Amino acid sequence: MAQRVPPHQFWIDRGGTFTDCIHHDPESGAIRVAKVLSSDEAPLIGIRQLLALGPDEPIPAAEIRMGTTLATNALLERRGCPCVLVADRGLGHLTWIGDQTRPDLFALDIEKPAVLPDWVVEVDARMSADGHLMGALDGETLRRTLERAREEGAESAAIALMHAYRN
Repeated sequence: MAQRVPPHQFWIDRGGTFTDCIHHDPESGAIRVAKVLSSDEAPLIGIRQLLALGPDEPIPAAEIRMGTTLATNALLERRGCPCVLVADRGLGHLTWIGDQTRPDLFALDIEKPAVLPDWVVEVDARMSADGHLMGALDGETLRRTLERAREEGAESAAIALMHAYRN
């Protein structure tokens, strides 16, 4: 039986100015790093640079993990577009509740910042920690709800479902 060669692995963070790319070579085990100017093409430019590929050469099979400081900063600075949050039923209010982080822990008059999502949609989908389906998603109802949110101005969606990574 042939031994499966693991794919190339890339970890990428796109920032406002630079995009950082880290590559794990499956054959040698070497870790290499590239930093390129941020753009929509920056992740591909970084991957091609790390693999020493020309602009038209195919990129081999790879696992890519990508994060974006750019989006995180937009959220923190409240510069993002109108967003709808899709969350498990009963958890949609967590962005409003927040945590106990505040400048004066004993202040009686607490001023909370505005929540990030403009709309919250709660769904009955639920996954257990071991990946078993505990509640099925009603896709048709969700589609109609998201279409309404789009008609009201939503331009993006954030989806946060418990243990969804398991399936």
